[in-house]
Amino acid sequence: MKNRTVACWMLMFSLAFMFSCKSKDVKPDVRTMLTSKWWCHDKKLLNDLNFNSDGAVQERYEGKVETGRWTLSSDEKTIEIIQVGGNNNGTRTFGLEQLTDEQLILTFFGAENTYSKCE
Repeated sequence: MKNRTVACWMLMFSLAFMFSCKSKDVKPDVRTMLTSKWWCHDKKLLNDLNFNSDGAVQERYEGKVETGRWTLSSDEKTIEIIQVGGNNNGTRTFGLEQLTDEQLILTFFGAENTYSKCE
């Protein structure tokens, strides 16, 4: 009887240990993936974007760079860019459709715009 009790306790301990070691899916940090790199529009029709971790953003088109501020919504589904001066004066909201280390897909006025990490 004692051996059976010890075997049951060992089995329960082993199962508890296995389940506690289960790997947890860690969601990549959107801010980290988005910042500190230039994103180039694949069709070269829209501004290239550089999101800084301090909330600053640079937009580059045909060699001209304009600066502004950006924020990420709490649900990480939209990016708001506030631009002062230049052609893009005002606030624009982009839907964040997809983000990987190499690709960014934003929606603006219902159209998907694909950006790749600039070379």
